[in-house]
Amino acid sequence: MDKVRRLADVIDFVIRCHPMGLRIIAGDVPPPSTEDLMEILSGFEGQGGDDVARVDSSPSGHGPQESLVLKADEMETILASGGGWSQIIIVAREYMRAFPKDWGIFTHHVLWVDSLRDHSRLHEPQLQRVARKFGVSEETVLRRRKEVPWAIARAALLAPAEDWVLLGGI
Repeated sequence: MDKVRRLADVIDFVIRCHPMGLRIIAGDVPPPSTEDLMEILSGFEGQGGDDVARVDSSPSGHGPQESLVLKADEMETILASGGGWSQIIIVAREYMRAFPKDWGIFTHHVLWVDSLRDHSRLHEPQLQRVARKFGVSEETVLRRRKEVPWAIARAALLAPAEDWVLLGGI
């Protein structure tokens, strides 16, 4: 399942760190190029955060620019193992259609919890607001936030690329 985890980490990284991450996964805008990935990664250089560490397996001892190229290339290799962006988008769209509530929970968490970090004008934590909106517990919101990229990655790796419909078109 290491392939699934690595692909899920790349998908999650793009969703969180690219300014149009959710729109990329939905297929509304073109996926990021290697240069786009390098630009995103450059913002993390020297920070040593989990965001890059989860997707990076490039060798150390390289200069900063070469290191960015290696990291971006590694991300591209991981994406290709799941059929590339076209396969990921097919799977994500099918997931949205098959599980609209889970997708809604996921996107609301990305938009209102990940990006705002509790900047609510109503003085109510955003996580609570998302949970209340969907009628679920905060734990369920957090679980869906983690599960959706993993589910998309797993399906992208397992599913055939053509004429694929999740759950038989339900």
